[in-house]
Amino acid sequence: MLEIDTHKILAYYDGGAEIGRLERGIGKIELERSKEIISRYLSESTHVIYDIGGGVGVYSSWLAELGYEVHLFDLSSQAIEFARQQQLNNPIISKLEIADARNLDRKDESADIVLLMGPLYHLTEQKERVKALQEAARVLKKDGTLITSAISRFGSLLWGLSVYDERNTIVEEDAFMDMVRQELTDGQHVRPAAYPSFITRSYFRLARRLAGGWIAEASCTGLGRSRLDCTRI
Repeated sequence: MLEIDTHKILAYYDGGAEIGRLERGIGKIELERSKEIISRYLSESTHVIYDIGGGVGVYSSWLAELGYEVHLFDLSSQAIEFARQQQLNNPIISKLEIADARNLDRKDESADIVLLMGPLYHLTEQKERVKALQEAARVLKKDGTLITSAISRFGSLLWGLSVYDERNTIVEEDAFMDMVRQELTDGQHVRPAAYPSFITRSYFRLARRLAGGWIAEASCTGLGRSRLDCTRI
């Protein structure tokens, strides 16, 4: 992963981009849909959950409130600090750590469930996504569950069309459509300077190739022994 991409991603999240995002607009749909899917894999045998790249801890807090031992990891120091501040009066998340998804300070086979959501679309090179999957496989118990997420290559275009009216003509803007063309061509999302509020550097997927892509990237990780849930929203 290029250093400039890492800098852009950290600047985006250190700037508080995730704070409140899942509490407004279409973020509410994303939150409830993700909760629904995650809930399918919660059981009496679930005890320890690692939320890798979990940002400001929205899912970690929810799962901790349900009684699970949750460990929150994120590369953004500001995201972890925000999550920590939210816990001052009610410390429910067991561990909060600044960490890279590709290198976790945890023992082998120590988690019942691993959430690996954001890292797999912010790691724009396949070899780096494989490293993150390998690390998830290492810390996941033999019968554990890995839950991932992806962003569709059609996401930006569908959003642009959904907000199009007399007040928003973004699909007529060259910078926006140039961004969309690249996303549709190779999945690489590079945010134009004209749209500072858009998600930062990412890799987008085609839904019809999603499962095959995960299998290819996970083939050398040992994840064949675990359940892999690809979450599409």
